[in-house]
Amino acid sequence: MSSFVIGVIYFVGAMTALMQLLLVFFIIATISSADLREWLHERLGRHGVLVALTIVGGSIVGSLFFSEVAQFPACFLCWIERALMYPEIILFGWYLYKPHKSLLYTALAMSVAGFLVSGYQILLENGSAPDLIPCTTLISLVSCATKYINLFGFLTIPVMAITVFAALIAVLIVVLHRKHWLPRKAAKYAHLS
Repeated sequence: MSSFVIGVIYFVGAMTALMQLLLVFFIIATISSADLREWLHERLGRHGVLVALTIVGGSIVGSLFFSEVAQFPACFLCWIERALMYPEIILFGWYLYKPHKSLLYTALAMSVAGFLVSGYQILLENGSAPDLIPCTTLISLVSCATKYINLFGFLTIPVMAITVFAALIAVLIVVLHRKHWLPRKAAKYAHLS
């Protein structure tokens, strides 16, 4: 591998680790302080679709870099994760053009499914789950348990994928809560004030 490819892999790994730290901070802040939660959720609720679009765009570029530049062949589960991730950029772009909550619900369902597939692949990588459908018999000849990278002792491609899906789930829940659930709840109880 060239030094450029190695440098980009470490950059993607560092950005993923940063996303994990931000996600942990977000969860702790949401649980621990009502004022901080309100401040974070207000900003994320307002700009969350742009944040999600940025996360998905970066993930698409990263996955294409891994397969096209770094020449890591994608396994069957990687293809499923991509099939769940790639359409989300269209959903978020469409939402920015014409907001409708069904687009966010669809993206949320795809992110939850991607999270579960990534979680299963992490278990496969670590030998903690049985290989229910041997990956080498399907679309690719690459085992889904193959670790192409292992940065910082824990960061593999499926860990990167599960981080992205977890961040998308968090962002989508906040956006749905702020833009679609709270206004409906406020309208329902408006007559009481």
